[in-house]
Amino acid sequence: MTFLHAAPSDISLEAALLSVAEHPRVWLALSGGLDSVCLLRLSIAARQRLQQQGRPVPALAAVHVNHQLQPAALAFEQFCRQLCEEVGIALTVLHPEVNESGQGLEAAAREARYRAFSDCMAANEVIWLAHHRNDQAETFLLRSLRGSGLSGLAAMPHQRPLGEGILQRPLLAHSRAELEAIARQLGWLWIEDPSNDSLKFSRNYLRRCVIPALEKEWPQAVGSLSACAEQLGEQRQLLAEYAAQDLVDIELAAGVLDQAALLGLGSARAALVIRHALTLLRFATPPRVVMAQLLLQLSARSDKVAEVRWADVVARVWRGRLYLERAGAAPASDHWQRLLVQWQLERKNAHEGEGAVCRELICVPRQGGERLRIRSHRRRVKSLLQEADIPPWKRCWVGVVYCQGQSDEPIALLSEQWTLCADGWKVSAVADIDE
Repeated sequence: MTFLHAAPSDISLEAALLSVAEHPRVWLALSGGLDSVCLLRLSIAARQRLQQQGRPVPALAAVHVNHQLQPAALAFEQFCRQLCEEVGIALTVLHPEVNESGQGLEAAAREARYRAFSDCMAANEVIWLAHHRNDQAETFLLRSLRGSGLSGLAAMPHQRPLGEGILQRPLLAHSRAELEAIARQLGWLWIEDPSNDSLKFSRNYLRRCVIPALEKEWPQAVGSLSACAEQLGEQRQLLAEYAAQDLVDIELAAGVLDQAALLGLGSARAALVIRHALTLLRFATPPRVVMAQLLLQLSARSDKVAEVRWADVVARVWRGRLYLERAGAAPASDHWQRLLVQWQLERKNAHEGEGAVCRELICVPRQGGERLRIRSHRRRVKSLLQEADIPPWKRCWVGVVYCQGQSDEPIALLSEQWTLCADGWKVSAVADIDE
């Protein structure tokens, strides 16, 4: 491997590498632009110096995402391949599908990129992104103009979870000007993205028009905006710790919160706890107006389902609980057969052959009017589901099981988490039987 020029002392990634020494690998996100080229070369140089000192360091690998959205995309990919071959580092190229789905091309491409990064990383691996202080200032301004709250204004954190690994931004303390000065001093080459010249993208307009105007009047504008985002990030972390303490007493199960306990907190504190619970579930948090609707629904009658939706999330208030869930589709056609695979039904009456397995079972969705014989009484399935406290929107996932050729009466109700057998039958999980 060709030894790389040592980086100037004001930008050093040795400490960042040592901080992740226990992780098996650090992925370097490489677009081919100035920022990511600097990240790549600075990281490799730092690793070489640490190795010479006998220090423990993780493996390095590069990853390039080609969205295939512009004519220059192939040129970027080829440049990254050539660069990685030159510096002796393995490169993985990803081609994720970009689905706008009403959110705009820029946001859709970003979402696809992060999803691709997550899929690429194994457990406990780290990915480094080349965001710097100017990016942080631009993000702060963009989110301010969109009316974001504290979480949005805190902009980009230095570190956060991503998939089964960790995302880090080791260059956030440095400006683009510093990176460009190093690249020019050491003769590093990079490729310019033609889309950066288009002012139709909000970030490009801020970068080319707004921030230069601010810096003309306030030379430290970028540093000040970035520092403000960093301070808000610290406050966000503090509030997250408070919310975590509240959640311990309010969360009944993952994504299920106690309605009365939330009401006792007051609206602002309840909103904080709900957002924290959503973050832990890795769900999108609602806009302010939607959160206001949700807080109003917390006072809904306990026997009625109150529902609020945003993004791909649905929040429902029912019987004293707030349920936070993904907005799911109807059960797939193979759902009912999979329930029979998950559970094993056996007769338990001695005269019918205790422990005998009925091999001719069918599982079907509820049609209405079914009854199950429980303790010698034929009980309506609808009533049994209500008594089991199964939320109304989850009842369509409960299958009704019949033993073919023996009776028109069902012998069991099955769902992924709950079962109920008729007299003379018992159920057990297949996994338990195998053990």
